Order: sequence, then structure tokens, then C-alpha cells
Amino acid sequence: MNTMFLKTLREALAHRGGIKAVAEQIAKPYSTLSNELNPYVEHQKLGFWDALELIRLSESEDVKGALARMLGGIFVPLPQADLEACVDSQKEALRTVKEFGDVIAIYNEAMSNRKIEPHELEDIEREAHEAQTAIQRFIEAVRLEAQTV
Repeated sequence: MNTMFLKTLREALAHRGGIKAVAEQIAKPYSTLSNELNPYVEHQKLGFWDALELIRLSESEDVKGALARMLGGIFVPLPQADLEACVDSQKEALRTVKEFGDVIAIYNEAMSNRKIEPHELEDIEREAHEAQTAIQRFIEAVRLEAQTV
């Protein structure tokens, strides 16, 4: 499995009580899960269903984004539509512009030496993901406002 994905997943699980706590939740021995999440342990690999459960338990958009990038895509969470609160599409439009500006600013900074380093690419991808999310929230706000008119 991709080293960067496993690192991101391990970090996210650390914020959810650690690997030991998560291992208990999925009824798996700590040592086994720890080895499965270690990219340098060749003889134990994380299974598909366990990986999905860990991604769910992590509640981390970074983990979902890392998985999507590993598969050549992007992760865009769909915002929860609260029909009771009329979302302001103008505010969401401004947030979208701001997020896109953040992507360009990080890109320009990375290009200052005419070469994008791997960690800079990760930063650009993370910011682009946030911009995509803002676009999705904007679209959802417009849909909600169209329904309430």
C-alpha cells in the first residue's frame, strides 16, 4: 500500500485514540494492526474491509484525500444540506474565490525556484482539494436557495 497513504492514516488514527484504541474497536490485535499500518513490514498487509473501516473511524478528510490521490482522483466531501438554515451562496462564492487564491499562492511560492518539490506538491494538492470542496459547497448553497425561492 502507498507509504504516504499509510502515514496519513496512522496520523489520523493517532488523533482518534491511537492504534491500540482503534485495534480494539475493530477487534484486531494491536501488534497485527500496527504491522499492517507499517509500510516497511512486508509480511502483513492491511485488508480492504479493514482499511475502509479505519478510514471511516479516522473521520479524516486528509485520509480520504490521500486515498483519492493514490487512485488518481480527488476527494470532495459533500456538505450536509441544512434546509432549515438558508445558506448564503454569495458567502460561499467568496469562500470559493479565496480557496482558489490560496491554491495559486502556494503554487506561485513553490514555483519560485522553478521546481516543485514533493512536499510542495502535497501542499498544492491539499489546497486544491479545499478549493474543490468550496466549489461543491457553493453549488449546494445555490441549490438550497433555488429550492427556497
